[in-house]
Amino acid sequence: MTFWRQTATREITLSVTSLLLIIITTVLWRLFRKEHDESDKAGNCPNPECIRCSEQLQTRLRNKVIGSHLDGRLTFNTETMSSERRPVVCYLSKLSDNKWLSVPSVETILCRNVRVVYKEFETVHTNCQDNWVCDKLWRKFFLYNQGKKIEENCKLAPRTASLVETLPGFLAGTVFGNAFFSVLPPGSEITPHCGPTNTRTRCHLALQVPKTGCCVMTVGGEERAWKEGECMVFDDSFLHSARNLSDSEVRVVLIVDLWHPDIQQSDLPELSRVLGVT
Repeated sequence: MTFWRQTATREITLSVTSLLLIIITTVLWRLFRKEHDESDKAGNCPNPECIRCSEQLQTRLRNKVIGSHLDGRLTFNTETMSSERRPVVCYLSKLSDNKWLSVPSVETILCRNVRVVYKEFETVHTNCQDNWVCDKLWRKFFLYNQGKKIEENCKLAPRTASLVETLPGFLAGTVFGNAFFSVLPPGSEITPHCGPTNTRTRCHLALQVPKTGCCVMTVGGEERAWKEGECMVFDDSFLHSARNLSDSEVRVVLIVDLWHPDIQQSDLPELSRVLGVT
């Protein structure tokens, strides 16, 4: 009897162990699929600043720039640059060192259509929660992510997507090109960081700004506050951060990436090729 009891006990133990392994494997697989699906919804990457993998991207871009007239001007050894301005991927020489910029043609179009943009933001913010990507507290709804059009999201905000696509200098089709609604909740901060390159500038169209508390953007040590219905344009290769110290109000902006206004027209075709998604 003792032998059979021991055998039965071992079989039960093995069965329980196998069942636990199956449950653990199933849970881990579901977690993996959830993260993968969320990344796909964001356009293969939930964080536009990571550029998927900076080292691999640098290698690919280096190979594409060899022999072009940008060879020597578009550099990838940015580690030696000042911590106040150290783009993660590449740096193009002969562009201005202005932290804050102005692109009147873009700003005029966006400001004239701010009500349309805000209305579509309200719609997707209320009805399309599954299409938002959360990076800690920072919430984003991508129309374009790293140059790729997010078709589903563009259909949910069609007028804003069409507007973005008509903007002069919009970085569609390049690895540094994004367009998205950005929500920064009260009492939160985006810590200081440098963007991937100085070939782009980042434009914020302020849709909703807290009426109380400190809600500001800091670029290269210079601080500015958002104003509803207005644009801020800056070179995000400089160290920059954002904070919303309001007690209860969110900050909402539409973010659009553009070519740096100092880039010569003659350089754009080659830059578009080198920095292209494919």
